[in-house]
Amino acid sequence: MTSTITARVDADKRQQAEEVFSEVGLTLSGAINLFINEVVMCQGIPFPIRRRVPRRKGSDFSDLAGRLAWRGDAVLAQRRIRDEW
Repeated sequence: MTSTITARVDADKRQQAEEVFSEVGLTLSGAINLFINEVVMCQGIPFPIRRRVPRRKGSDFSDLAGRLAWRGDAVLAQRRIRDEW
């Protein structure tokens, strides 16, 4: 059984997110389902929630962005990267 979720999101952010999801073979609906499944499996938010802290000058996250590329099992890869970071 499925149900419908309605959420208001910034149009530009939605478009940007859909482009990212498309690059890894997901739809917006698929990404939301992936998130919900992770919440249920982890019994919580599947990533750390922190207050926004200004970046220190000289921080370079370009290598991290490159490692977020699709690698087959996206969830496992994301968890491994999250744990390393």
